[in-house]
Amino acid sequence: MKTTILNFTKSLSVLLMALFSCLTASAEVQHEYVTVDGFQYELVYDYDNPSSGYANMIYRDIDWETGDFYQIQYDGWNTDSIFYIPSSIGDFPVTNIMGGFGGFKDIKTIHVPPTVINISRYAFAGSSLESIYFVGDYYSNDLAPITFKERDDYFTGWDDYGEGYDTTYYQDNHSEAFRGCERLSSVVFERPVKKIAGGMFRDCPQLQSVQFYSSSYFDPDAMSLNSIGDCAFLNCKKLTHFEMPKSVRVIGNGAFAYCTSLETLDISRITDIGDYAFADCNLLDGITTSPSLQSIGEAAFINCTSLSNMSIPSTITAVPDYAFYNCGSIAHLDLKNVTTFGDRSFAGCYSLTEIDLSKAQSIGEAAFFGGSIYCVVHDEPNYYGTILGIGYKEEGWGTAETTLGSLRKITLGENVSHLFDRTFVGHIPDTITCMAPAPPTFSPADNYNWTFSREAYSNTVLCVPKVVVNDYSEAFGWERFVNIEGLTIMGNGDVNGDGHMSIGDVTALIDMLLSVGSDTSNPVNADVNGDGNLSIADVTRLIDMMLGIQ
Repeated sequence: MKTTILNFTKSLSVLLMALFSCLTASAEVQHEYVTVDGFQYELVYDYDNPSSGYANMIYRDIDWETGDFYQIQYDGWNTDSIFYIPSSIGDFPVTNIMGGFGGFKDIKTIHVPPTVINISRYAFAGSSLESIYFVGDYYSNDLAPITFKERDDYFTGWDDYGEGYDTTYYQDNHSEAFRGCERLSSVVFERPVKKIAGGMFRDCPQLQSVQFYSSSYFDPDAMSLNSIGDCAFLNCKKLTHFEMPKSVRVIGNGAFAYCTSLETLDISRITDIGDYAFADCNLLDGITTSPSLQSIGEAAFINCTSLSNMSIPSTITAVPDYAFYNCGSIAHLDLKNVTTFGDRSFAGCYSLTEIDLSKAQSIGEAAFFGGSIYCVVHDEPNYYGTILGIGYKEEGWGTAETTLGSLRKITLGENVSHLFDRTFVGHIPDTITCMAPAPPTFSPADNYNWTFSREAYSNTVLCVPKVVVNDYSEAFGWERFVNIEGLTIMGNGDVNGDGHMSIGDVTALIDMLLSVGSDTSNPVNADVNGDGNLSIADVTRLIDMMLGIQ
């Protein structure tokens, strides 16, 4: 009896497994390959419903084990080498271009149909393409935006040039679909695009024009494009015409670096500008920033020597290292809302004549260096995958021979407590006004520190609150100034610096008169009668202010 039950159980198990296998097979995705005009397409479809499938386009004339290319045959191209990618193969819409076209040397133009929604990494890299046309659909207003894959599992060890290397060496957020197309001159998007992916048109030295339309009556406002990826147009040295869609908000790291022919660009709606975004765009001028701009990246405009019309909105409170390094044509900047200035952030801005740093809290080394400078940006990846970086060849000091800056007036606010080496070297201002109640310290704190030009110490008038003139004239570094003048400042009575006036301020002022005041006591705020001295008269005046007596 037990044997009969056991045999019955085994039979039932086999029957169930067979039934499960049949059900699984009916839902299994099938793959077939067909050749059209010399190119191979992978047809992917459901076994039961093949009409719901799609086609991947991939050129298969390559030995995937060795990376060697076979002899390439172009059976279906016309005499102008225009490649019209079909929108369908039978009932299968062509949705993906998986790659394999890198290095093609006979291709001149491709027309990408509206059905294509994905183009893989390195798909046409290094080919002889001269123009790319992403075809729209006048009868559809809801086309899915085309996507350029930034990481592709189809390529794990070989690039599309047939040269072996570890692809993980490069950043994973790069597409490089058309990288190194040395003849490419024109790109037209007549349909929505999700993102100009990282490295997408990098190293295309002949690329001159990129135009964006939508599928809806050529309305650029209908674009879904939100960002320009990292290094997307790096080294496109002839790019002169780029229609920035109004939908774009983010410009990635190095996106337009070394676009040395780019003269104008509409960034009036951009909220974030990445590191090195416009590095070495030495003809760029006439750009208008967005009042909603949130961030400017490190070295974003480094070596933009023609940039003269530039505004920094009130939303920007920090300018990072090298942001406007060597922008020698900028003559005016409103910096009064900026609190943090990175190292060399405005070094080489020789044409600036006046800067108001009233809210500055931190000013980096050589931030406004006006001497002789030379700095290069390199685009070779390092071991950590960083694409761009800064390399020094030479940087001058503030001697008479290297004094080039034209700053005539510098204003430092009350929150500046420390200044670094060479911060203002290279300029000989008429006046320097410093409102800090205690003389800012210097780094390094020795005789080799020169925060200001040597000539400035003898030719510039240093203006400080009258009540702290003696403190400045005795403080290290500041004592070098020959001409120190006191400013009449009516103190606001907030002696202890707690943000409001109270009996505690009276106590703090009396302690200051008795030479037992706290380090946080503010002598400028304590000089409420503005006579430049702290005395019992200030105590009386402070009490009157608290009582509302005029």
